[in-house]
Amino acid sequence: MTLIDGMSSATISKYLLDTSQILDCDPDPKFSGNYNWYYSGGTLNGILHDVRNILLFPFSNELIALPIELKEDSLFKPDYKNAAKISIKENLYQIVCSMINNNGRILTRFKNNCFLFSLFNLDKKKLNLMKISNQPSEIPYISVDLDPININSYCTVDVNRNIKVWDINKKRSIINKNVPVMRYLEDNWAFIKYDDSTINTIKYIDRHCVYYYDSRSSEDKPILTMCPKDYLEDCESLSSYVASSKSEYYAYVTSNHNLCLIDSRYPVNSVVKKWTHQFKRSPLYCDICFRGNEEFIVFASQVAGETGVILNNWKSTEEPPQTFGTPFTPPSNIETLIALQSRGKCLNPHIRNRLSLCNTGCMATFDQQLNNIFLFTQNSVNDIFYQSISHQETLDLYSLENCKALHKLKIWERQILKNDHHEIVAPLVVTKRTSAREMLRTFINQNLQPSIITKDKTDKQYVPSWKRSITELNSFVDILASELLLPWEVLEDAPSFPITAAPHQKVLSWLGMTENNQQDPLLLDDNHEQPRIVTHAQSPNAIQRPNTFEENHDSDFIQAFLPKVKSQVTQGSRKTKKKSDFVPGF
Repeated sequence: MTLIDGMSSATISKYLLDTSQILDCDPDPKFSGNYNWYYSGGTLNGILHDVRNILLFPFSNELIALPIELKEDSLFKPDYKNAAKISIKENLYQIVCSMINNNGRILTRFKNNCFLFSLFNLDKKKLNLMKISNQPSEIPYISVDLDPININSYCTVDVNRNIKVWDINKKRSIINKNVPVMRYLEDNWAFIKYDDSTINTIKYIDRHCVYYYDSRSSEDKPILTMCPKDYLEDCESLSSYVASSKSEYYAYVTSNHNLCLIDSRYPVNSVVKKWTHQFKRSPLYCDICFRGNEEFIVFASQVAGETGVILNNWKSTEEPPQTFGTPFTPPSNIETLIALQSRGKCLNPHIRNRLSLCNTGCMATFDQQLNNIFLFTQNSVNDIFYQSISHQETLDLYSLENCKALHKLKIWERQILKNDHHEIVAPLVVTKRTSAREMLRTFINQNLQPSIITKDKTDKQYVPSWKRSITELNSFVDILASELLLPWEVLEDAPSFPITAAPHQKVLSWLGMTENNQQDPLLLDDNHEQPRIVTHAQSPNAIQRPNTFEENHDSDFIQAFLPKVKSQVTQGSRKTKKKSDFVPGF
């Protein structure tokens, strides 16, 4: 602690400062601690660029545009040589992309900033990314979307329910709207989406309702309002939205327990169908792809393995689709790993932890050559996994498709283990971090002299208080031993013990005080019910021995074997007690 110009300042380590900044964001003031709602929309997306499938995702502080090619064995081969990447310095929450007149636009959303990139071919196959514009904001963004018609326009919405439409040529917002709060909301989550079928229409979704706004109007009042929350339970709230690709009237919204099909032609009774997904968390990512008249709705939550697929058959765009089954949950990556470990492969425990990380993105794509639907998911360390969901029957464990999947997972594990330890993106774990600065200074200090540390001999182990050594016990002297053994005349050959003057005189004084104390042998205490025995001490050469025999016994025979003791007869209750002249302190 230092004092500068009357003000105190403290110097702390950098890692403490970084930790305090992280703790300052948790809980997030806008979401009551659940800041994962910023991932609405997901960090995984893809477009078709020059007859090539391009995956867009973040990896290691970079935005990657990776071409992928599907082989005949249902395996995607990434083309790393022709991929494009650009540096990003913040945590990415959402990626939106579109193709207009063979011009690729990629919009990325961060917490307090939005960046717009252009994707194009540098040569015949090599891709390139170029930043066009950025739009910072003090209020955190929660959702963004690209205009499907105008390549120079996009819209954003922040946690304060402010909708803004930006023009990259004018470098300012051309439309500003604030969505009023009609009822109580659990938090500030929102989602925004352009209507692909209706020009200049923006859809705003919160926890209760879906609002339609005209981007050409300056009024904050929506032109259409649908509230699926009224048809759900009290504990449910909306969490994602995606429009149908087959009909301009229908869209899908997810909640804590259900996925609903809504019809914009009936705003009052908007919910047409409802499916229960049985997820632990609310679905945050939703995507749609179609094959002929079949529409595949793919949705996922942030929990690893929680993905669902619904297949709808459309016969007419005016009527709701037909559904012939409940939501299907494809096998998770953990189930594939367990099947592989049952064969003795992929036994590294790090692989299981990596496959158990939360989801940050989900998308579906359709391959026209193989007529298959593929589901892509991404975890928090930006690993991307895919699987085919076009099979209608359960495959055997040793089928060709499953064997290929197991082989692909094994190759992925080998590639991870080949990399250097510092290049592996490990899951975030909580550890104890300490400073080794003083230890390093000691190790590199050449002036230190080696010293031998000896154990202090004075340190003794704990010994209980009741224990005594044999030497200490042998030093103890019984000052009453001579008085007790004198009547039996056994002190002639006994060794003499040194007796200190103070204890010896104390005992003799006590004996003298009791010599003239003549009282009855049996008295009752005034304060106690138990009797107390009072003895008379007359001579230090005598010892008391109570007579336990009756008066009619022959005591002369017994007295012949006992020491000579002067005694007197005292009458008891029914027995005759022989009282000794001296009681040795007991």
